Amino acid sequence: MFNKFKPVSNTSNRGVSTTAHRSLLIASCASVAIMAGTQFAHAGGLPDQAAPLPEPNYAQPSSNGSWDGIFMGAAIGYGIGDLSVRGDSGNFSFDNEGVFGSVYLGRDWQMGNFVVGIEGEWGGGDINGSDQNAGTNLSSDVNWMAAVRARAGVLMGPALLLYATGGYAWTDLDLRATGATPFKTSEQLSGYQVGGGAEYRFASQWALRLDYTYTDIEDETITANGVSNNFDPDFHLARAGLTLRF
Repeated sequence: MFNKFKPVSNTSNRGVSTTAHRSLLIASCASVAIMAGTQFAHAGGLPDQAAPLPEPNYAQPSSNGSWDGIFMGAAIGYGIGDLSVRGDSGNFSFDNEGVFGSVYLGRDWQMGNFVVGIEGEWGGGDINGSDQNAGTNLSSDVNWMAAVRARAGVLMGPALLLYATGGYAWTDLDLRATGATPFKTSEQLSGYQVGGGAEYRFASQWALRLDYTYTDIEDETITANGVSNNFDPDFHLARAGLTLRF
C-alpha cells in the first residue's frame, strides 16, 4: 500500500539549476571584462590623465598701473634741526626737533624702468628749540616749510620705485630772545634740499612712501630791535606718506 508513493527524483532539476548558475557567472565575468577593457582602452591601455590645474596668477597689484601721471599725497614724520647763531647774542648753536606733516603734488614720467618727475610740497608742525647763552635765552620755531624738487628713480620691479630728489626750499621761522639782548622777529629764509626715498604700489592707484630730506637754509644776518645776529639753520626730515596716482 505504502509502496505506491515513491519519492520523485530531482536529478533533472539540479541539472537545470547548475546550468543557469554557470550562465549567470559567465555573463557577470564578461560584463566586468568589458568594463575593464573600456577603462584601459584609452592611450594604449593607460588610464586617462587628469586635466592640468590652472597656474596661479602672481601678478603684482600694480601691474595694471603706470608710473606716468599726476600724483598727490600726504606725509607725516619727524624733523631734527640745528640753528647756529653768531653776533650780538653770542656764538653758539642749539637743536630744533619735533613732528612735521606735509602735503605734496607732482607729476611723473616713465621711460622703461626709469621714472623722472617734479613735485611741490608744503608742511608744518612743531619743530622748535631753545638755548641760553651769555644771559640771553634764544628760541626758534618753524611755522612752515615748502619745497619744489625734481626727482629721478629706477623701478626695482613693477611695484617698487627707488629715487633721489633735490630742489629748493623755503621756511618761515619765529626767532625770539629774552634777557641781555631781547628781540622778536619772523623771517622767511631759503636754501637747497636733497634726499631720497622709496615708493611701493600696493594697488593700481595707491602707494606707500618713505623718504628722507636734508634742508640747508642759507645763513642770513637779521637785525631786530637793534640786535644783529647771523642765523644758519638746517633740518633733517624723515617721513612716511600715502600717495594717490591718477
